[in-house]
Amino acid sequence: MTTDKGLVNILRSEVTFWITIVCIVVSAVIAFTTLSGVVYAQEQKDTRLRDEFDAFVIERKTSLDIIDSKLDLLIVSQMASQKDIEYIKQTLSE
Repeated sequence: MTTDKGLVNILRSEVTFWITIVCIVVSAVIAFTTLSGVVYAQEQKDTRLRDEFDAFVIERKTSLDIIDSKLDLLIVSQMASQKDIEYIKQTLSE
């Protein structure tokens, strides 16, 4: 059986060409799959951080509302004490 060296070289160059094309396609698929995974992970992190931030803001707002209401009660109590002191001063000066 005789083989033609020209035919073997053509087949070898075609195989090399197609292996190169397949390697490029496989590399692109792997790169885009990895990129997709990274993007998905970043989206999950973004969602988690937004939820944590929203919870933090709600907690701080609730704390500030409680402080504000206690401050209002303190002011009312202080005004009542001030009126009592003024009444006592008037009573003692008479």
